[in-house]
Amino acid sequence: MLCVVSFTVTSQNLSNGSIEQTSKKWKGHTFTSANTLSENIAQSDKFSILNNILENEKVRKVTENGEEVTIFVFLDSAFDNLEPIERKSILAGNSASLRAMLMYYIIPGHFDSYELAKKSGKGIVYLNTIADKRLGFKAVNGRLNLVDTFNNTSEVLHTNYPHKNGIFHIVDGLVFPDNNEKVSEKKNPKKKG
Repeated sequence: MLCVVSFTVTSQNLSNGSIEQTSKKWKGHTFTSANTLSENIAQSDKFSILNNILENEKVRKVTENGEEVTIFVFLDSAFDNLEPIERKSILAGNSASLRAMLMYYIIPGHFDSYELAKKSGKGIVYLNTIADKRLGFKAVNGRLNLVDTFNNTSEVLHTNYPHKNGIFHIVDGLVFPDNNEKVSEKKNPKKKG
């Protein structure tokens, strides 16, 4: 069964008219909604590759643009299964290619693990990323996994961590966009003739 979902959800925790700050611990680090994604993950050496990518201002701004987003952040170990030449090629990319890669892991709106699991309970569900690509989700043995159009998967290991612009989840692998796919072209096909 194939299901494609495309929408934006906005959510805020309000208490007495102000935004309530939230936090959650992971391996001795406290991630908080008062910090940007970069500020949160900079606390741990497990995200050193992503931290290096986010040092580029153009790339970092993708996660700090003010819109509420759900981000899937990859641990350094996600690169372990790549051939050394593949890893070097990805990490040596220019800021435009790194930005495009990161944008594939960002979904507009707030999607906690419960909502993603509920949506994926009936097979693979695809959500549109800010890269105008489809990122799939499926439940495997009660665990949530990301899936790309090539059927590569990445397990979602830790969930529901706040950041200034939404929520993030930690994944153990990499999935890749189909560079020939544009979701907007599928929704608005050009008329021939």
